[in-house]
Amino acid sequence: MSTRTTAETNRAKAWIKSRTKARNAALMTAIAALLPVLLACAPAAYSARDRRLLSFSGIGNIRDGEGCNQDVRIMFAEADRVRDVSRQDITAASSPVLVGQCGDRS
Repeated sequence: MSTRTTAETNRAKAWIKSRTKARNAALMTAIAALLPVLLACAPAAYSARDRRLLSFSGIGNIRDGEGCNQDVRIMFAEADRVRDVSRQDITAASSPVLVGQCGDRS
């Protein structure tokens, strides 16, 4: 037979619960502090809802005046996205020639 009273048992349970909450809060704080470090390594972010590219950072295929690839960070805003694109729109967008060759400045 236990000699503990109900009040003592309740105090012990409350103490354990408060310690668990404190440990969980400390763990969440540590994870929150590490997330920016871990996510900084990720070169691209995608939307979980529709799997669209939201951002990219890294070496791009855009060259500077000396012909070197640039380090870029591209953010794709939701408002800039076109939802319905026809085959005609794709053909029209891909037909213009931007430059004749690499290094062509005309």
